[in-house]
Amino acid sequence: MTALQNEEQMRILQQCVNENECTALVKQYLHLVRHTVSKVYRNKGIPFTSEDLEDRVQDVFEVLFKYNKQKLRQYDSKHGLKVDGWIRLITVHTVLDSFRGKQDVLKENNGLRIPLEDLEMKTEGRYAGTDAESKCIAADAVNKLAADEKLVLKLEYQKGLAPKKIGQSMGKTANNIYQIKRRALENLKKILSL
Repeated sequence: MTALQNEEQMRILQQCVNENECTALVKQYLHLVRHTVSKVYRNKGIPFTSEDLEDRVQDVFEVLFKYNKQKLRQYDSKHGLKVDGWIRLITVHTVLDSFRGKQDVLKENNGLRIPLEDLEMKTEGRYAGTDAESKCIAADAVNKLAADEKLVLKLEYQKGLAPKKIGQSMGKTANNIYQIKRRALENLKKILSL
């Protein structure tokens, strides 16, 4: 859809809010919402799938229409935003809210230990110990990996999820997860210079 003058944007907004006819609003702003969602994902460096994208787009429209269209009713041109700017702002906040759980997983380091045998390495005294726990690398090196690699390792080693479950949560196949894990472990070897 082409960009509309603010008067036309206001007419579409009022039609949705007052007459409960929101088809034109969804049609007009669907592309803007999709574009904004994908831009927020890219700017935050968080991997996403088309399913993630569509889920967030749906979340945005749910927020817009929730509680008798409260967010749409809160629009006020006196704040200097056009309607499309208001919808973009709501989109950004909605997507950022959805990241809270995923970002927590990416930031957590507690309990993340990757056995050296998974890195196909010998301990040679450097990491040697009497139990499996002491034959693990610290999570610090994991922070240097790409976001998708970090997420896969943390979901498997910290949360105990199987590759199939990780794939479902990330919108990828189990094979994709195995490839990401293998790449992550190779990168960890390079980071640790072992």
